[in-house]
Amino acid sequence: MYLSILIPTYNHDWTPLAKELLRQKANLPTHAIEIIVMDDCSTNEIPPINGVVYIHLPQNVGRSKIRNLLAQQAKGTHLLFMDDDSFPADVDFLSQMTSQPWNGVVVGGLQFRKTPDIGSLRYKYGVSHEQKDVNQRNKAPYEAFISCAFLIERNAFNIVSFDESYYLYGHEDTKFGIDLKVANIPIHHINAPVYHDNTDTNEQFLHKTRLAIDSLMDHRETAVQQSRLLRAYLKLSRVHIAWTFRLFFLCFNKLLQYNLTSNFPSITLYNLYKMGYLATKY
Repeated sequence: MYLSILIPTYNHDWTPLAKELLRQKANLPTHAIEIIVMDDCSTNEIPPINGVVYIHLPQNVGRSKIRNLLAQQAKGTHLLFMDDDSFPADVDFLSQMTSQPWNGVVVGGLQFRKTPDIGSLRYKYGVSHEQKDVNQRNKAPYEAFISCAFLIERNAFNIVSFDESYYLYGHEDTKFGIDLKVANIPIHHINAPVYHDNTDTNEQFLHKTRLAIDSLMDHRETAVQQSRLLRAYLKLSRVHIAWTFRLFFLCFNKLLQYNLTSNFPSITLYNLYKMGYLATKY
């Protein structure tokens, strides 16, 4: 196996991840491994480090295209995509990912470190909705696909690349999961998680939530296959009660934001916020 580890980055310090991967790489002498970091025209460019190929793009190309560009630069037979704010939860993460005999795609899973900030909406949502064990994920492998850390054969990626119409934040991985299913490329979920070291404030996370829903609406015809939020909204529409969520959002938007940006954000109110915001856009 020739493994290419591909890390897109934008205004984030990717060096802790790269240094850990270099350490783990040294314990895998049987594999040829390269690490490529591609910077999407950050305003706070991080200096390159030894052992890592660093490419700085002259202009911002977006979350999907940068991943496709990384694949074009890669020499490997297998591509391991990792987000710049991820970090292996286990010291043998690379060994676990590369020892799998399956073809297609391997997804290790996602975990969230315990945080002293009990008021972090991002942490609360991640633990309650995104942190799933391997058995849960394998029950619906395509719907459970996440792009923060996954291994894919180059031949499979040549069939299914990232949809570059997803330029803004959110749901490019949703579309990628859909395309994998259409192409009948198998996804295998294993227990080799990465931590998601996101430091978004509650205000920043709410802003990203709205951007992600905007992106979802731009691609709703195809994204509905994988989006629980869209499917739930359409069910509400069929029984003619979706308008109540639109009215609720218009009346209580400020109160919702007050709670969700406080030190005690409610996940229930966050889910209502998402449905209400979607209802105003549909």
